[in-house]
Amino acid sequence: MRKFCAKCVYILILEFVLVAVGLANTLTLGEHGEVFAETDRYSVRFRDGVLIHFHNKLTQETYTLPPQDDPRFQLESNERSGISIQYNEGEYGKDILIDEHWEVVESKRLTPLSVEVAYYSDYRVDKTVRIRISIDADGISERVVSIMWGCGHLDSRQIDVIVPGNCGEIVDAAIDTYKRGYEYPERWEAQLAILQGGDGGFFVRSTDTTFRFKKLRYVPSGEHFGISFQTDNPAPFGEKKEITSVAWRLNAYRGDWQVPAHIYRDWMENTFQPKQPPTWVKELEVVIYLNLDLEVLIRQRP
Repeated sequence: MRKFCAKCVYILILEFVLVAVGLANTLTLGEHGEVFAETDRYSVRFRDGVLIHFHNKLTQETYTLPPQDDPRFQLESNERSGISIQYNEGEYGKDILIDEHWEVVESKRLTPLSVEVAYYSDYRVDKTVRIRISIDADGISERVVSIMWGCGHLDSRQIDVIVPGNCGEIVDAAIDTYKRGYEYPERWEAQLAILQGGDGGFFVRSTDTTFRFKKLRYVPSGEHFGISFQTDNPAPFGEKKEITSVAWRLNAYRGDWQVPAHIYRDWMENTFQPKQPPTWVKELEVVIYLNLDLEVLIRQRP
Protein backbone atom coordinates (compact mmCIF):
# COMPACT_ATOMS: atom_id res chain seq x y z
CA MET A 1 0.00 0.00 0.00
CA ARG A 2 1.30 3.48 -0.81
CA LYS A 3 2.43 5.54 2.15
CA PHE A 4 1.25 9.12 2.49
CA CYS A 5 2.19 11.75 5.03
CA ALA A 6 1.66 15.42 5.91
CA LYS A 7 -1.98 15.32 4.82
CA CYS A 8 -5.18 13.39 5.35
CA VAL A 9 -5.17 10.12 3.44
CA TYR A 10 -8.29 8.93 1.66
CA ILE A 11 -8.28 5.23 0.79
CA LEU A 12 -11.19 3.14 -0.37
CA ILE A 13 -10.79 -0.64 -0.57
CA LEU A 14 -13.17 -2.83 -2.53
CA GLU A 15 -13.20 -6.48 -1.50
CA PHE A 16 -15.39 -9.05 -3.24
CA VAL A 17 -15.76 -12.24 -1.22
CA LEU A 18 -17.15 -15.31 -2.97
CA VAL A 19 -18.53 -18.14 -0.84
CA ALA A 20 -17.38 -21.41 -2.37
CA VAL A 21 -20.05 -24.03 -3.01
CA GLY A 22 -18.58 -26.09 -5.83
CA LEU A 23 -15.42 -26.42 -7.87
CA ALA A 24 -16.49 -24.03 -10.62
CA ASN A 25 -15.89 -20.85 -8.61
CA THR A 26 -13.29 -18.40 -9.90
CA LEU A 27 -12.44 -14.83 -8.98
CA THR A 28 -10.13 -12.69 -11.11
CA LEU A 29 -8.89 -9.12 -11.20
CA GLY A 30 -8.86 -6.95 -14.30
CA GLU A 31 -6.11 -4.55 -15.31
CA HIS A 32 -7.92 -1.51 -13.90
CA GLY A 33 -9.25 -3.06 -10.74
CA GLU A 34 -12.34 -4.66 -12.23
CA VAL A 35 -13.52 -7.80 -10.44
CA PHE A 36 -14.83 -10.83 -12.36
CA ALA A 37 -16.57 -13.59 -10.39
CA GLU A 38 -17.91 -16.85 -11.77
CA THR A 39 -19.71 -19.77 -10.12
CA ASP A 40 -21.63 -22.72 -11.48
CA ARG A 41 -24.79 -20.58 -11.20
CA TYR A 42 -23.77 -17.15 -12.52
CA SER A 43 -21.01 -14.84 -13.73
CA VAL A 44 -20.76 -11.21 -12.62
CA ARG A 45 -18.53 -8.21 -13.15
CA PHE A 46 -17.91 -5.27 -10.82
CA ARG A 47 -16.37 -1.90 -11.70
CA ASP A 48 -15.77 0.77 -9.06
CA GLY A 49 -18.02 -1.11 -6.70
CA VAL A 50 -20.92 -1.27 -9.17
CA LEU A 51 -22.28 -4.56 -10.50
CA ILE A 52 -22.33 -3.91 -14.27
CA HIS A 53 -22.80 -7.44 -15.66
CA PHE A 54 -24.88 -10.40 -14.49
CA HIS A 55 -25.35 -13.64 -16.44
CA ASN A 56 -27.57 -16.42 -15.09
CA LYS A 57 -26.05 -19.77 -16.12
CA LEU A 58 -29.11 -21.66 -14.93
CA THR A 59 -31.34 -20.00 -17.54
CA GLN A 60 -28.73 -18.57 -19.95
CA GLU A 61 -30.18 -15.10 -19.40
CA THR A 62 -28.19 -11.87 -19.16
CA TYR A 63 -29.86 -9.14 -17.13
CA THR A 64 -27.56 -6.21 -17.91
CA LEU A 65 -26.74 -4.08 -20.94
CA PRO A 66 -23.16 -3.49 -22.15
CA PRO A 67 -21.61 -0.49 -20.36
CA GLN A 68 -20.86 2.56 -22.48
CA ASP A 69 -17.39 4.10 -22.65
CA ASP A 70 -18.66 7.67 -22.40
CA PRO A 71 -17.26 9.07 -19.09
CA ARG A 72 -20.44 11.10 -18.62
CA PHE A 73 -22.51 7.93 -18.83
CA GLN A 74 -20.20 6.13 -16.41
CA LEU A 75 -20.54 8.96 -13.90
CA GLU A 76 -24.32 8.97 -14.34
CA SER A 77 -24.42 5.21 -13.79
CA ASN A 78 -22.30 5.51 -10.67
CA GLU A 79 -24.60 8.17 -9.26
CA ARG A 80 -27.53 5.79 -9.77
CA SER A 81 -26.06 2.69 -8.21
CA GLY A 82 -22.43 3.05 -7.16
CA ILE A 83 -20.73 3.13 -3.80
CA SER A 84 -21.40 6.33 -1.92
CA ILE A 85 -20.84 7.55 1.60
CA GLN A 86 -23.18 10.13 3.08
CA TYR A 87 -22.23 12.83 5.58
CA ASN A 88 -24.47 14.78 7.87
CA GLU A 89 -23.14 18.17 6.75
CA GLY A 90 -25.72 20.89 6.81
CA GLU A 91 -29.44 20.34 6.62
CA TYR A 92 -29.52 17.86 3.73
CA GLY A 93 -26.20 16.07 4.03
CA LYS A 94 -23.63 15.27 1.36
CA ASP A 95 -22.87 12.16 -0.72
CA ILE A 96 -19.37 11.13 -1.81
CA LEU A 97 -19.20 8.77 -4.82
CA ILE A 98 -16.37 6.80 -6.38
CA ASP A 99 -15.86 8.46 -9.76
CA GLU A 100 -13.10 9.30 -12.23
CA HIS A 101 -11.22 11.24 -9.52
CA TRP A 102 -10.35 8.00 -7.72
CA GLU A 103 -7.16 6.14 -8.70
CA VAL A 104 -6.59 2.40 -8.35
CA VAL A 105 -3.41 2.20 -6.27
CA GLU A 106 -3.30 -1.49 -5.43
CA SER A 107 -5.04 -4.75 -6.23
CA LYS A 108 -4.20 -8.07 -4.65
CA ARG A 109 -5.55 -11.56 -4.03
CA LEU A 110 -6.23 -12.30 -0.36
CA THR A 111 -7.39 -15.91 -0.77
CA PRO A 112 -8.31 -17.99 -3.82
CA LEU A 113 -11.82 -16.55 -3.59
CA SER A 114 -11.28 -13.03 -2.30
CA VAL A 115 -9.52 -10.03 -3.79
CA GLU A 116 -8.92 -6.49 -2.66
CA VAL A 117 -8.81 -3.32 -4.75
CA ALA A 118 -7.66 -0.05 -3.18
CA TYR A 119 -8.74 3.33 -4.55
CA TYR A 120 -7.06 6.60 -3.60
CA SER A 121 -8.19 10.21 -3.68
CA ASP A 122 -6.55 13.06 -1.80
CA TYR A 123 -9.78 14.94 -1.21
CA ARG A 124 -12.30 12.17 -0.69
CA VAL A 125 -13.41 10.26 2.38
CA ASP A 126 -11.20 7.75 4.16
CA LYS A 127 -13.00 4.39 4.06
CA THR A 128 -12.55 0.68 3.50
CA VAL A 129 -15.36 -0.88 1.45
CA ARG A 130 -15.92 -4.59 1.00
CA ILE A 131 -18.46 -6.07 -1.37
CA ARG A 132 -20.00 -8.06 1.39
CA ILE A 133 -20.29 -5.05 2.02
CA SER A 134 -18.43 -3.65 5.03
CA ILE A 135 -16.45 -0.50 5.69
CA ASP A 136 -13.56 0.36 7.99
CA ALA A 137 -12.27 3.88 8.50
CA ASP A 138 -8.84 5.19 9.48
CA GLY A 139 -9.20 8.89 8.82
CA ILE A 140 -10.65 11.92 10.53
CA SER A 141 -13.94 12.19 8.66
CA GLU A 142 -16.92 12.72 10.96
CA ARG A 143 -20.70 12.66 10.74
CA VAL A 144 -20.77 9.51 8.59
CA VAL A 145 -24.44 8.70 8.04
CA SER A 146 -24.65 5.83 5.55
CA ILE A 147 -22.95 3.66 2.93
CA MET A 148 -24.50 2.52 -0.35
CA TRP A 149 -23.62 0.12 -3.17
CA GLY A 150 -25.64 -1.17 -6.07
CA CYS A 151 -26.22 -2.69 -9.51
CA GLY A 152 -26.19 -0.70 -12.75
CA HIS A 153 -26.87 -1.18 -16.48
CA LEU A 154 -29.84 -3.44 -15.68
CA ASP A 155 -31.93 -4.18 -18.78
CA SER A 156 -35.38 -2.60 -18.42
CA ARG A 157 -36.84 -4.91 -21.08
CA GLN A 158 -35.46 -8.07 -19.52
CA ILE A 159 -36.31 -7.94 -15.81
CA ASP A 160 -38.82 -6.62 -13.30
CA VAL A 161 -38.04 -5.62 -9.73
CA ILE A 162 -40.07 -7.39 -7.04
CA VAL A 163 -39.92 -5.68 -3.66
CA PRO A 164 -41.46 -6.82 -0.37
CA GLY A 165 -42.40 -3.22 0.31
CA ASN A 166 -45.74 -1.53 0.86
CA CYS A 167 -47.19 -5.04 1.28
CA GLY A 168 -45.55 -6.14 -1.99
CA GLU A 169 -44.82 -4.33 -5.26
CA ILE A 170 -43.73 -5.30 -8.76
CA VAL A 171 -41.86 -2.56 -10.60
CA ASP A 172 -42.18 -2.94 -14.38
CA ALA A 173 -38.87 -1.38 -15.35
CA ALA A 174 -39.91 -1.14 -19.02
CA ILE A 175 -42.60 1.45 -18.28
CA ASP A 176 -41.99 2.69 -14.73
CA THR A 177 -40.10 5.98 -15.08
CA TYR A 178 -40.37 7.21 -11.50
CA LYS A 179 -37.59 7.05 -8.94
CA ARG A 180 -38.59 5.37 -5.74
CA GLY A 181 -37.11 4.31 -2.43
CA TYR A 182 -38.07 1.85 0.28
CA GLU A 183 -36.92 2.35 3.87
CA TYR A 184 -36.39 -0.69 6.07
CA PRO A 185 -38.22 -1.64 8.21
CA GLU A 186 -41.01 0.90 7.60
CA ARG A 187 -41.90 0.55 3.90
CA TRP A 188 -39.40 -2.19 3.00
CA GLU A 189 -40.72 -5.04 5.11
CA ALA A 190 -38.04 -7.64 4.30
CA GLN A 191 -34.35 -7.16 3.45
CA LEU A 192 -34.77 -8.67 -0.02
CA ALA A 193 -34.89 -7.50 -3.64
CA ILE A 194 -35.75 -9.86 -6.50
CA LEU A 195 -34.81 -9.21 -10.13
CA GLN A 196 -37.15 -11.45 -12.14
CA GLY A 197 -36.39 -12.36 -15.75
CA GLY A 198 -38.18 -14.68 -18.14
CA ASP A 199 -37.08 -18.08 -16.82
CA GLY A 200 -35.26 -17.06 -13.66
CA GLY A 201 -33.47 -14.14 -12.10
CA PHE A 202 -31.16 -13.05 -9.32
CA PHE A 203 -31.74 -11.66 -5.88
CA VAL A 204 -29.97 -9.61 -3.23
CA ARG A 205 -30.69 -10.12 0.45
CA SER A 206 -29.26 -9.09 3.79
CA THR A 207 -28.70 -11.44 6.71
CA ASP A 208 -28.62 -8.64 9.27
CA THR A 209 -30.21 -9.63 12.59
CA THR A 210 -29.80 -6.27 14.34
CA PHE A 211 -32.58 -4.46 12.44
CA ARG A 212 -30.35 -1.61 11.27
CA PHE A 213 -32.01 1.02 9.12
CA LYS A 214 -31.54 0.43 5.39
CA LYS A 215 -32.88 1.73 2.10
CA LEU A 216 -33.50 0.24 -1.33
CA ARG A 217 -33.45 2.68 -4.25
CA TYR A 218 -34.78 2.21 -7.78
CA VAL A 219 -33.66 4.75 -10.41
CA PRO A 220 -34.79 4.30 -14.05
CA SER A 221 -32.99 5.76 -17.06
CA GLY A 222 -34.48 4.79 -20.42
CA GLU A 223 -33.65 1.26 -21.48
CA HIS A 224 -31.65 0.54 -18.34
CA PHE A 225 -31.96 1.21 -14.64
CA GLY A 226 -30.06 0.94 -11.38
CA ILE A 227 -30.84 -0.29 -7.90
CA SER A 228 -28.84 0.42 -4.76
CA PHE A 229 -28.69 -0.82 -1.21
CA GLN A 230 -27.98 1.57 1.65
CA THR A 231 -27.02 0.87 5.26
CA ASP A 232 -27.32 3.62 7.88
CA ASN A 233 -25.23 4.31 10.94
CA PRO A 234 -27.06 4.42 14.27
CA ALA A 235 -27.79 8.00 15.30
CA PRO A 236 -26.54 10.42 16.54
CA PHE A 237 -24.08 11.00 13.67
CA GLY A 238 -22.04 13.87 15.14
CA GLU A 239 -19.00 11.82 16.17
CA LYS A 240 -19.38 8.88 13.78
CA LYS A 241 -16.06 8.41 11.96
CA GLU A 242 -16.66 4.96 10.53
CA ILE A 243 -19.42 2.73 9.27
CA THR A 244 -19.76 -1.01 8.75
CA SER A 245 -22.42 -2.11 6.32
CA VAL A 246 -24.51 -5.19 6.78
CA ALA A 247 -23.70 -8.24 4.64
CA TRP A 248 -25.47 -8.35 1.27
CA ARG A 249 -25.71 -11.73 -0.45
CA LEU A 250 -26.13 -12.22 -4.20
CA ASN A 251 -27.31 -15.34 -6.03
CA ALA A 252 -29.11 -16.58 -9.16
CA TYR A 253 -32.11 -18.87 -9.45
CA ARG A 254 -34.30 -20.71 -11.96
CA GLY A 255 -38.08 -20.29 -11.76
CA ASP A 256 -40.29 -17.49 -10.47
CA TRP A 257 -40.00 -15.06 -7.56
CA GLN A 258 -41.19 -17.67 -5.07
CA VAL A 259 -37.80 -19.42 -5.22
CA PRO A 260 -35.81 -16.58 -3.57
CA ALA A 261 -38.81 -15.69 -1.41
CA HIS A 262 -38.76 -19.19 0.11
CA ILE A 263 -34.99 -18.96 0.63
CA TYR A 264 -35.39 -15.72 2.55
CA ARG A 265 -38.40 -16.95 4.49
CA ASP A 266 -36.56 -20.12 5.56
CA TRP A 267 -33.62 -18.00 6.73
CA MET A 268 -35.92 -15.74 8.74
CA GLU A 269 -37.70 -18.65 10.42
CA ASN A 270 -34.46 -20.44 11.28
CA THR A 271 -32.85 -17.24 12.53
CA PHE A 272 -35.63 -15.59 14.53
CA GLN A 273 -37.62 -18.69 15.56
CA PRO A 274 -41.03 -16.95 15.53
CA LYS A 275 -43.68 -18.21 17.94
CA GLN A 276 -46.73 -19.77 16.37
CA PRO A 277 -50.03 -18.04 17.23
CA PRO A 278 -52.59 -19.96 19.31
CA THR A 279 -55.16 -22.08 17.48
CA TRP A 280 -58.03 -19.67 18.14
CA VAL A 281 -56.29 -16.96 16.09
CA LYS A 282 -56.52 -19.11 12.96
CA GLU A 283 -60.23 -19.67 13.64
CA LEU A 284 -61.08 -15.96 13.46
CA GLU A 285 -63.32 -15.12 10.52
CA VAL A 286 -63.84 -11.39 10.96
CA VAL A 287 -62.20 -8.57 12.94
CA ILE A 288 -64.01 -5.27 13.58
CA TYR A 289 -62.13 -2.14 14.65
CA LEU A 290 -64.16 0.47 16.56
CA ASN A 291 -63.42 3.85 18.01
CA LEU A 292 -61.65 3.40 21.35
CA ASP A 293 -63.88 6.03 22.93
CA LEU A 294 -65.61 3.98 25.67
CA GLU A 295 -68.70 6.18 25.59
CA VAL A 296 -69.12 5.48 21.89
CA LEU A 297 -68.79 1.75 22.55
CA ILE A 298 -71.45 1.94 25.27
CA ARG A 299 -73.88 3.77 22.99
CA GLN A 300 -73.37 1.15 20.27
CA ARG A 301 -74.19 -1.76 22.57
CA PRO A 302 -77.44 -3.52 21.54
